[in-house]
Amino acid sequence: MPRNFRIVWNDHTIVRLTEQEAVRGIRKATLSLLRDAKLSIGKKGELARKTKRGRQVREPSPSGKPPHRQTGQLVSSVGHEFEDEGLVGIVGTNVKHGKWTEFGTSKMAARPWLRPAFDRMVKNINKFFRSNAF
Repeated sequence: MPRNFRIVWNDHTIVRLTEQEAVRGIRKATLSLLRDAKLSIGKKGELARKTKRGRQVREPSPSGKPPHRQTGQLVSSVGHEFEDEGLVGIVGTNVKHGKWTEFGTSKMAARPWLRPAFDRMVKNINKFFRSNAF
């Protein structure tokens, strides 16, 4: 004797679960990028010399390499936020020299720290979105 069965497609539940998983993955990826970006800003450079006023100046990092810490201001300014109900994650800094070290200037070669961290995160993006939700 054949059995009757019924399939119910609940669009709203599927969309909600999918968005929840996307938000979790974006949160994990954003926090991973934040951590990696902060870690990529190197340790303090070696003391190079003293200025006329007695201030110690540290050795800069080589061109093309992430910057050495000079004062710690850049690494402490790196932060994150989420927008669009968690579907957008943003990592960056609000200090001017963060942009200058990342992209360089007419007088200083770039010492990228955020883009390489982003590239490493993108290579591992799948691990942030694996889930057993379904």
